[in-house]
Amino acid sequence: MSKGKKSYDAKVDSKNRITLRNAKYDYYRVTEMADGSFVLYPRVLVDLSDIPEETLAMIESSMKNYKKGVVSDPFYFKENQKRLKRSVKQIEKTGGTIHEVDLNE
Repeated sequence: MSKGKKSYDAKVDSKNRITLRNAKYDYYRVTEMADGSFVLYPRVLVDLSDIPEETLAMIESSMKNYKKGVVSDPFYFKENQKRLKRSVKQIEKTGGTIHEVDLNE
């Protein structure tokens, strides 16, 4: 087991809950491991009022289209896979530099 900053014993209450002392976040993603241990990952939820209305409208529109089956072609179709492989070869050859993609290929 990895060493953390704090370690303490916690007892499961009658409703199968434990209390986290001095938790830094309000929400956690909990993963139950095969050996019975639990891993908690902090989650930061976004207040919808912080997202611009135009962005929310675009998300709504996209989801409506998705549910109707109005979607674009998959990105990883054969043409794009060939282009992606060429790009990866170029990145490896140039030492990982970013290059401009020729959309006319």
